[in-house]
Amino acid sequence: MLFWLCFYVCSFGIVWIGISHVFDFSRLAYIYPSPWANGQRFASIPFGLFLLFAPGWNYIDMESMSAVIYDSLLYGLAIAGLLWNFFPPRFLYPLWYKWIIKHHGDIWPLLREEAAKDYRSWYAETRTIKELEVWVKSVREKYGLG
Repeated sequence: MLFWLCFYVCSFGIVWIGISHVFDFSRLAYIYPSPWANGQRFASIPFGLFLLFAPGWNYIDMESMSAVIYDSLLYGLAIAGLLWNFFPPRFLYPLWYKWIIKHHGDIWPLLREEAAKDYRSWYAETRTIKELEVWVKSVREKYGLG
């Protein structure tokens, strides 16, 4: 029991201190498309909760009503993780992504291609919506889409 507690605390602690932001997986996944990249960030929320609650299953009396509720919770989280992987919930999309799709969705493939060419400089130059607007204008001018 102590091992699992330490394992979960360390695992979630790494996420909380921002290791994922150091490597910047969140914005990078929007730029490099893959069949699963769009939903994997969202699926990790219910799957993480599933992994957090799963060890408690050993301590529930299987004959009681709480076991049925607990099983339903675990199965619901697992199903939500699978669904969110393939059908990501739109309300969890980051604001910069929503903004680009809303205002410049017509050239999103070009924007994705340009950002992928030099991701580090794109990331450094597009921290705010205003900077994103300047970058989008430069891409439109580059391709003659004014």
